Amino acid sequence: MKARDTRYVCLRIAGEGGEGVISAGELLTRVAARRGNHVQTFKTFPSEVRGGMAVFQIRTGPEQVISQGDYLDVLVAFNREGYDRNIADLETDGVLVFDFEPTEEAPVRRRRGVDYHVPMGELAKEAGARFGKNMVALGAVARLFGFPLEGLREGIRRKFGKKSEAVVTANLRALDLGARYVEEHLEIRHEVRFPEGDGNPRIVLSGNEAIAFGAVTAGCRFYAGYPITPATGVMEWLARVLPLLDGDMVQAEDEIAAICMCLGASFAGKKVMTATSGPGLALMSEALGLAAMAEVGVVVVDVQRAGPSTGMPTKAEQGDLNLAIFGAHSTAPRVVLAPIDIEDAFRQTVNAFNIATKYQIPVILLSEQSLGYCQASMPRPDFGKIDVFEEEYATVPEDGGDWPRVDEITVGEGYPMTPIFPRYIRYDSGVSPRSLPGMPGLEYRATGLEHDEYARPRYDPENRRAMTAKRKAKYESIRREYGGAVEVIGYPDAEVAVSAWGTTASVMRHAVLRKLNEGARIKAIFPKILSPMPDAAMERHLSGVRKVVVCEMNDTGQYAKIVRHRYHKEVQAVLKDRGLPFKPSEIVPQIDAALEEVVRI
Repeated sequence: MKARDTRYVCLRIAGEGGEGVISAGELLTRVAARRGNHVQTFKTFPSEVRGGMAVFQIRTGPEQVISQGDYLDVLVAFNREGYDRNIADLETDGVLVFDFEPTEEAPVRRRRGVDYHVPMGELAKEAGARFGKNMVALGAVARLFGFPLEGLREGIRRKFGKKSEAVVTANLRALDLGARYVEEHLEIRHEVRFPEGDGNPRIVLSGNEAIAFGAVTAGCRFYAGYPITPATGVMEWLARVLPLLDGDMVQAEDEIAAICMCLGASFAGKKVMTATSGPGLALMSEALGLAAMAEVGVVVVDVQRAGPSTGMPTKAEQGDLNLAIFGAHSTAPRVVLAPIDIEDAFRQTVNAFNIATKYQIPVILLSEQSLGYCQASMPRPDFGKIDVFEEEYATVPEDGGDWPRVDEITVGEGYPMTPIFPRYIRYDSGVSPRSLPGMPGLEYRATGLEHDEYARPRYDPENRRAMTAKRKAKYESIRREYGGAVEVIGYPDAEVAVSAWGTTASVMRHAVLRKLNEGARIKAIFPKILSPMPDAAMERHLSGVRKVVVCEMNDTGQYAKIVRHRYHKEVQAVLKDRGLPFKPSEIVPQIDAALEEVVRI
């Protein structure tokens, strides 16, 4: 296997929930990005407020970090459990920093590498920081691996400044004690160093924050939602930002109320969004049907989590693809997008709003826990290069013209001949001009009942067929506009292809680049839009392919079945449903096996 790239450093902090594992990792991440480093993180923690295993991992280097990687260069274990459950991921020549007392029955067992014992808990007490073990650890890490202490000090002031000066002082003291302990008691015997960075500060966002940022960039000014792990971060970010933009954030009593509020605000002319997870998306299915029937645009973010029902709220899975695409009663068109990484989450959210607004259709954005909680650096967006679609509303005909007049028999007995705005007039694109409440001469009624062009309830077969075709026509219009939303890398004539969606595509990209560097003739195909599928592009890129390796985080192979049945290819489904994302090293052997099998044939 090709030697690992030593320009990158992967460090993991592991400890008990409540010990500050996550806050320490986030502080380290933001300071690294301010130095000009590229960073990507992974974090996982239990559902309980305190207790259980919490892990934060940061991978940083001189170029974009596209996955969490396969190995750890550094493990910082706050306790024995943190060591026991994570030591297998540490490179044999990696560095261990720990705070527990080894015994003869339970020693620190290593083949190679360097171990450093730092009494983090004792030093935290000495600093007067009761929960300062994490800051002691950061001080030690800074001295051991060449990270600037001043950047961490400034980060502590930013993080704790709103609490009290005493809290800031105690945490700064804990940081300095950790650094001083290394200077006075440890002999540095390793070569791992944090990269210097290029000096160009980068912004750091979590997946949830990137989605929220993309929403306000696209013009979202109304959000209604119900708190649910792991999607609540979207609402928390918007709760701070929307009021600054004359927008509104409403915490609804449940998911059904949240999406219905969004539909009302969209009907009134706002760009709207709600965010939830699988259980909440299931509750929203009826309202999504109303959005499709009334042709009201709305963006729904599903930050997927592991398991049905309550499942594992803080663990990752890609189990809602079938629900997102097919979870509708009758024919209720909706669009499904799936971002690959943090920057893509920002841009795909803008796309989601453009589609929802232009095509007056519900759009589901499929994120998942590891993306929602992951943090990564990205360049500051150039807002001048971001296309945001703004709707143009219907107008009353000019030159004395009028809307078609409808006789009293079709309107209802006793009503006069009256002009009616043809809200749902049929065009080839499937999209009709709409108006806002209160626009003179452009009034109409939007309900969930089947209707004709004038929004009047109609139940005859001819109208039903015509209006169903109208709504479905949007699919083909969207497919034509976004049919190229497929990322492809590798050899165009390869007989083995790999494919994935969402964040698994990013990990698979890492594995494929590794194999391409070794000379393997493969290609990777990653669709960004999953409904409607970009069929023309997929068929073109799959032409000549004899076998497709599909990786996804669920136990039913939902995307694999779509590829197999839609494009009639032999598909090898590689599934993982343990609540953790793939690593490149788990994908590479599957690629090797597929290549070997095709060659033998």
